[in-house]
Parts: sequence; C-alpha cells; structure tokens
Amino acid sequence: MALSNIIQTSRHGSVELRDGTGTPLTLTLRYDRGDFSVSGLSPDMCEIVTFAARHVHIGHAKGAPTYPTLSFSLFVTDYTSGDVTLGTIQDFLHAQSGSAYASRVSVASNYDGFACDIHWDADTDEDGTADNQLVFHGCVVSSYDLAEGDDGTTITCNATVYGDGTNYVSGDITVPMAS
Repeated sequence: MALSNIIQTSRHGSVELRDGTGTPLTLTLRYDRGDFSVSGLSPDMCEIVTFAARHVHIGHAKGAPTYPTLSFSLFVTDYTSGDVTLGTIQDFLHAQSGSAYASRVSVASNYDGFACDIHWDADTDEDGTADNQLVFHGCVVSSYDLAEGDDGTTITCNATVYGDGTNYVSGDITVPMAS
C-alpha cells in the first residue's frame, strides 16, 4: 500500500473503549475533542540505566519497564444516562447500575480494578473505514477531570497503558512490552 498524501487531523479520528467480555461492551466517545495523545512510547519500553565512573560515561543498560500514558477529552452532554442501551463515559468507568455498562468486565485478570482497551482509529480517505488503527491494551484510567467553560464543559481522561502481556500497542504499529 502506498503512503497516504493526506495529513491526519482531529476530524479523522475516533476513540472507543472496550471491556473484556467475550463480545466486548464498547463505548465510542460522543463529542470527543480530537485531542487524543500518547506519551512515553520508545523502542525498548524500559528505563535506560547509565553507568559512570569518575564522571565519565562507561556504559548503559536496559532497566525497569516503562508504561506509556494517554489522555483524551470530550464534551459533556450528560453525566450518567441510566439507559440500558446507551451510556456515558462515567457509566462505563463506574459500571453504573441500570446502564449499558453495569456488567462490564476488566480486560486484565491480574489487576483487581478495571482495565479496558482503548482504540484510536483514523479514516483519512473518508470512505467510512478506519485506515489507521491503534489499540492500547490494558489501560487503567487513573483520573478524569471535569472543567466547565463557555466553550463547553469537558471531561479529560488520563490513563496508563499496562499492556496485554505481549504488547502495549497493536494495530498499524506494534509496541511490544519490555523483555
């Protein structure tokens, strides 16, 4: 496949959260702001330990694994829906009783909280199919922030990507976990 000549912008992307049930419960973010960001990706996904003797660099080696972080925000229309077919991000994160996400399941069996996969898709040729897809595995939403403003009330979600045991990210690029 040839390289695209279309530069991706926020109008091309969408963000979806998926739980760990056999047929995943999904939440495609409604009115996301197009500010999805990821930091901390590297070729080795680990700290680099530097060794020096008498202030002279003598070597370096791989250290402890590192974990990427991501964030995104969306405009708020409702805080919780209590609707059995539709839901909000709060319904998804809190397994809100009476919502579509009351029975959501974590994707991580080695974590006693809730982890989900976060999918970022970009459609650059506007044919309705995602041309670029990235899946961030085992994400734990560490916090979310609410901000009121004249330009809209927003929620910003912050998450750490812990991986699925093999990869942190899969899709059009693969970022394997540190070995």
